Amino acid sequence: MAMETISSIDAPVVQIKDDQITTTSTDIAKCFGKRHDNILRKIENLDCSAEFNALNFEVVEYEDGKGESRPMYRITRDGFVFLAMGFTGAKAAQFKEAYINAFNQMEKHQIEKQLNEQKHLPATTDN
Repeated sequence: MAMETISSIDAPVVQIKDDQITTTSTDIAKCFGKRHDNILRKIENLDCSAEFNALNFEVVEYEDGKGESRPMYRITRDGFVFLAMGFTGAKAAQFKEAYINAFNQMEKHQIEKQLNEQKHLPATTDN
Protein backbone atom coordinates (compact mmCIF):
# COMPACT_ATOMS: atom_id res chain seq x y z
CA MET A 1 0.00 0.00 0.00
CA ALA A 2 1.26 3.50 -0.74
CA MET A 3 2.15 5.72 2.18
CA GLU A 4 0.45 9.07 2.59
CA THR A 5 2.20 11.77 4.62
CA ILE A 6 0.32 14.08 6.95
CA SER A 7 2.01 16.82 8.94
CA SER A 8 0.93 19.18 11.67
CA ILE A 9 2.54 21.99 13.63
CA ASP A 10 3.81 20.82 17.03
CA ALA A 11 3.47 17.16 16.10
CA PRO A 12 5.78 14.71 14.40
CA VAL A 13 5.12 13.81 10.78
CA VAL A 14 2.80 10.82 10.55
CA GLN A 15 2.32 8.38 7.71
CA ILE A 16 -0.43 5.93 6.91
CA LYS A 17 1.13 2.54 6.27
CA ASP A 18 -0.99 -0.60 5.91
CA ASP A 19 -4.05 1.33 7.18
CA GLN A 20 -2.23 2.31 10.39
CA ILE A 21 -1.01 5.75 11.41
CA THR A 22 2.70 5.69 12.21
CA THR A 23 5.61 8.03 12.78
CA THR A 24 9.34 7.45 13.06
CA SER A 25 11.88 7.85 15.80
CA THR A 26 13.74 10.41 13.66
CA ASP A 27 10.60 12.57 13.32
CA ILE A 28 9.93 12.29 17.06
CA ALA A 29 13.50 13.43 17.76
CA LYS A 30 13.02 16.48 15.49
CA CYS A 31 9.62 17.32 16.96
CA PHE A 32 10.79 17.21 20.58
CA GLY A 33 14.26 18.69 19.92
CA LYS A 34 16.05 15.56 21.12
CA ARG A 35 18.98 13.63 19.71
CA HIS A 36 17.94 10.57 17.72
CA ASP A 37 20.38 8.28 19.53
CA ASN A 38 18.72 9.27 22.82
CA ILE A 39 15.28 8.45 21.38
CA LEU A 40 16.56 5.04 20.24
CA ARG A 41 17.90 4.37 23.72
CA LYS A 42 14.59 5.41 25.33
CA ILE A 43 12.66 3.04 23.04
CA GLU A 44 15.05 0.17 23.78
CA ASN A 45 14.63 0.76 27.53
CA LEU A 46 10.84 1.13 27.70
CA ASP A 47 9.17 -0.89 30.44
CA CYS A 48 6.41 -2.18 28.19
CA SER A 49 5.61 -5.82 27.52
CA ALA A 50 7.33 -7.67 24.70
CA GLU A 51 3.95 -8.01 22.97
CA PHE A 52 3.25 -4.24 23.14
CA ASN A 53 6.77 -3.54 21.89
CA ALA A 54 6.40 -5.94 18.94
CA LEU A 55 3.03 -4.44 17.95
CA ASN A 56 4.08 -0.80 18.20
CA PHE A 57 7.82 -0.46 17.45
CA GLU A 58 9.31 -1.78 14.20
CA VAL A 59 13.03 -1.40 13.47
CA VAL A 60 13.56 -0.07 9.95
CA GLU A 61 16.45 1.70 8.24
CA TYR A 62 16.92 5.16 6.80
CA GLU A 63 19.75 6.83 4.92
CA ASP A 64 21.53 9.55 6.90
CA GLY A 65 23.08 12.75 5.52
CA LYS A 66 26.27 10.86 4.64
CA GLY A 67 24.37 8.24 2.66
CA GLU A 68 24.88 5.57 5.32
CA SER A 69 22.14 3.19 6.43
CA ARG A 70 21.05 3.77 10.04
CA PRO A 71 18.41 2.18 12.28
CA MET A 72 15.21 3.95 13.28
CA TYR A 73 11.84 2.83 14.54
CA ARG A 74 8.48 3.05 12.78
CA ILE A 75 6.09 3.66 15.65
CA THR A 76 2.32 3.36 15.97
CA ARG A 77 0.18 5.98 17.67
CA ASP A 78 0.01 3.86 20.83
CA GLY A 79 3.77 3.41 20.81
CA PHE A 80 4.26 7.15 20.33
CA VAL A 81 2.01 8.01 23.26
CA PHE A 82 3.71 5.42 25.50
CA LEU A 83 7.11 6.86 24.58
CA ALA A 84 6.21 10.56 24.68
CA MET A 85 4.47 10.33 28.06
CA GLY A 86 7.93 9.65 29.51
CA PHE A 87 9.48 12.79 27.98
CA THR A 88 10.19 15.90 30.03
CA GLY A 89 10.52 19.54 29.09
CA ALA A 90 8.22 22.27 27.80
CA LYS A 91 7.43 20.59 24.46
CA ALA A 92 6.60 17.32 26.22
CA ALA A 93 4.40 19.14 28.73
CA GLN A 94 2.49 20.80 25.85
CA PHE A 95 1.92 17.41 24.24
CA LYS A 96 0.71 15.84 27.51
CA GLU A 97 -1.71 18.70 28.17
CA ALA A 98 -3.08 18.55 24.61
CA TYR A 99 -3.52 14.78 24.91
CA ILE A 100 -5.36 15.12 28.24
CA ASN A 101 -7.57 17.91 26.82
CA ALA A 102 -8.43 15.77 23.79
CA PHE A 103 -9.52 12.91 26.03
CA ASN A 104 -11.54 15.28 28.21
CA GLN A 105 -13.32 16.60 25.11
CA MET A 106 -14.07 13.04 23.93
CA GLU A 107 -15.40 12.14 27.38
CA LYS A 108 -17.59 15.27 27.50
CA HIS A 109 -18.96 14.47 24.04
CA GLN A 110 -19.69 10.87 25.06
CA ILE A 111 -21.52 11.95 28.23
CA GLU A 112 -23.60 14.48 26.28
CA LYS A 113 -24.44 11.81 23.71
CA GLN A 114 -25.55 9.36 26.42
CA LEU A 115 -27.67 12.00 28.17
CA ASN A 116 -29.30 12.91 24.86
CA GLU A 117 -30.05 9.24 24.14
CA GLN A 118 -31.61 8.81 27.60
CA LYS A 119 -33.96 11.74 26.95
CA HIS A 120 -35.36 9.88 23.96
CA LEU A 121 -36.02 6.59 25.76
CA PRO A 122 -39.68 5.68 26.18
CA ALA A 123 -41.07 6.51 29.60
CA THR A 124 -41.66 3.55 31.88
CA THR A 125 -44.89 3.17 33.80
CA ASP A 126 -45.22 1.66 37.23
CA ASN A 127 -48.21 -0.62 37.74
